[in-house]
Amino acid sequence: MFPHERPRRLRRNESLRAMVRETHLAPDDFMYPLFVQSGRDVKKPIS
Repeated sequence: MFPHERPRRLRRNESLRAMVRETHLAPDDFMYPLFVQSGRDVKKPIS
């Protein structure tokens, strides 16, 4: 059922390893939420 050996074909060279590498998130990857309300100088805090 389950293979006793793990194939290493996706680890053959650095290009393949980079392609299948896990995704790592950093704070720079996120967007800051911005909510817009009509009117001038309207500041309404969001809880």
